[in-house]
Amino acid sequence: MTYCKQLRVLSVGTAFLLSTAGAIAITAPNGVAQGLNRSTTQIAQAAFSDIGDNIYRIEIVRAADLGFIAGPGDGTFRPNTTVTREQAVSIILAAIGVTDAQLAAEVGNLPSRFRDVPADRWSASKITYAATTDIVSGYADSTFKPTQAVTRAELMAMLRKVADRYFSGRPQQPSFAFADTSTHWANETIAYLSGYCNVATPLGEQGVNFAPNNGATRAFTAAAIVRLYDCSQTAAAPDTTPPPDTTPPVATPMASYDVFTLAPGFLPDPATGSGFSGGPNTVPNACGFGGFINSATPDHILTVEQSFSYLRINVTSNADVSLVMRNNKTGQYTCIDDSNGTVLPEFQGALSTGTYDIWIGDFVQNQSFAYDISITEFPPAASGPVTPSTDSNSAFARQLLTAHNRYRTEVGATNLNWSPVLATSAQRWANQLASEGAFYHSAVEQRNGAGENLASSGPPGRLSVTDLVNLWGAEQQAFLPGKPFSDSASNTGRWQDIGHYTQIIWRATTSVGCGLASTGGQDILVCHYDPAGNITGQVP
Repeated sequence: MTYCKQLRVLSVGTAFLLSTAGAIAITAPNGVAQGLNRSTTQIAQAAFSDIGDNIYRIEIVRAADLGFIAGPGDGTFRPNTTVTREQAVSIILAAIGVTDAQLAAEVGNLPSRFRDVPADRWSASKITYAATTDIVSGYADSTFKPTQAVTRAELMAMLRKVADRYFSGRPQQPSFAFADTSTHWANETIAYLSGYCNVATPLGEQGVNFAPNNGATRAFTAAAIVRLYDCSQTAAAPDTTPPPDTTPPVATPMASYDVFTLAPGFLPDPATGSGFSGGPNTVPNACGFGGFINSATPDHILTVEQSFSYLRINVTSNADVSLVMRNNKTGQYTCIDDSNGTVLPEFQGALSTGTYDIWIGDFVQNQSFAYDISITEFPPAASGPVTPSTDSNSAFARQLLTAHNRYRTEVGATNLNWSPVLATSAQRWANQLASEGAFYHSAVEQRNGAGENLASSGPPGRLSVTDLVNLWGAEQQAFLPGKPFSDSASNTGRWQDIGHYTQIIWRATTSVGCGLASTGGQDILVCHYDPAGNITGQVP
């Protein structure tokens, strides 16, 4: 599944001012002791509007005061948003006082260790520094997966390295006996940090489960780092010696490439992720077909907060892959191999409240294949194949308007109208791309200055037009509301990572028209917008 990953550029005739801004608002302190003498009462003035009842509000405020982490700039903190692996590295380096000047001096022009972290990525030097100093490592396939959510266990592994390398405090406290970590690869590290000023604590600060495979939220990340920081400023007990670090490197196979926590009406829809299939273990006998997975470490963890009467899970890959899903409450497996006349799996049906482990299997032992996963509430029958049309009363127009206006309603923007003129120009360009077997943006003059979004998927008919619009809508997770359109409006530091979504919700845009064409291996959707959005310096 692709959607213009290399060409996420909306040519609207405006000169964009590119920068090298980081992915989240981080200010590295001048030194790790900065702000230590300020009281909780004093720093409470820096509180965010959405942390009033958060159990970590004191630690969040302290982390912001120390300069480890900040909000998106709209007065909020977004405490429940998960932190990506590259964001975790950035926050940790800020906490230990690593400055941009230090990165430049110590990393310089060192090549990236990971094939998915190009030199021009905002986090490249930070990840290289963290890898060089043994704070993090990557995966066996030479990737780092910078945008993947960091799990609570991975965060603890990073902080254990920081504790041993940078801090001297080792207060002796009893370890907490978590009920769900005894067989986990990070068990010893989690136990150790539970006795290190409660850096590792139960999920939600209650119960006996640590939930090591859950994504680490911004609130928990801030709290854990502040606790480690403050704990390490105290004198070490004279008889305390750290136990040998037997924690496997982060590269050790671990649960979840992406963690999903969903309830009916979730956004963005579809929820998307990716990973690598297979493993050393045979697929459970209950599945009734062969293949291999890594039975100890699920590829994804899906937490269903409220029951779904319908949910659809699609997996796309260039390989013959399967889907294995286990209900952790009942132990029941749902196994899917081929679907819809293809060798790719698709789950459709109801899912009750609970936690599900998901594996993507293949048929070659220990041979991994890349895949994409997509989870949506939309059944194909409700938004399936339609015939392209410029007519505003057609099913094609109605479905595309509904898909667009869902996102606009959420941000309070007025609904778009269907434009037969825009639909004609969009269809013309879709036809040309299909005839060329190509995928690139049209010249601004060809569409009379209109904005343009492109999406594609294969094989033809695999995704509905609603699904394709939702690929653009999925960029919502990187969007920082209230900021003028530029790199700083994205939590990745790249406007290209939000451009499709911001064109959809651009308040000044009033009309849309789309075209759909198929080539041998894919569908191509083109949508044109008037007036064009994504004007640098203007708020979407």
